[in-house]
Amino acid sequence: MTGRGRSGRGSGRGGRGSVTRTRAVKTGLNKELEGNIFDLGERSSADLMLNMQIKIAQYIGSMCGGDIMGELETKKEFVTPPTEYPLTALARKTDYENMVRAQQTKTLASLRRKEDRIKTQIGTTDPLDVDEIDKLEDQLSEIENKILRADYDLNNDVELPLTEEEKGEWRQSQKAHSERVTKHLLNQQKAFAIIIGQCTQRLQDKLHDDPQRDKINKNQKPLELYTLIEKVVMKQTGDEYPPHNLVENL
Repeated sequence: MTGRGRSGRGSGRGGRGSVTRTRAVKTGLNKELEGNIFDLGERSSADLMLNMQIKIAQYIGSMCGGDIMGELETKKEFVTPPTEYPLTALARKTDYENMVRAQQTKTLASLRRKEDRIKTQIGTTDPLDVDEIDKLEDQLSEIENKILRADYDLNNDVELPLTEEEKGEWRQSQKAHSERVTKHLLNQQKAFAIIIGQCTQRLQDKLHDDPQRDKINKNQKPLELYTLIEKVVMKQTGDEYPPHNLVENL
């Protein structure tokens, strides 16, 4: 009887000891990133944030391409490279610019000489000859306006004339550039939404409390959101939410 009693008690304890408890895995809104979230108030929050940024860059890059992926990985906003003239036009661009600059310089020098001559004439004209002085001053004003225009042209880019074929190629390049810019803006908004969706509710609450939140939400720039998340996460410590952490651990 004693043996059976011990055996029974041992079996009972063994039964109770075999009960296992599993901790619920936190998830965000995106199923493909399940289990990868931004959180705060945990000792591992900082490491979790860095790992999550890598995951998001890879995930968004697989969907939207390298421009947004590179931006998220390097933490530098991507700027679409400017369009360039067709190769045939670029081949003659330098010679054409040199010619135009030489013409502009000669024109400006000629205008300044005329300006000096008219000023001299005004200075030597009889002050009582009002009509002649008015005429000379009108000529001077016209020359001075031309000088201003010549100065302006000399300090601005030279527009290279294109052939009809080059114009068609240039229009295609500009269209492609515009589409790439638009696409990247849309991808930034997608990335912004995904990042927010992978933030726990308590982190989102803290983000909303920040005075920069409205501006960042309006701009929809993922790197600005990352900066805010990093600021909030790094500011928090594990003992700021003891009741919450206790419930989670239980």
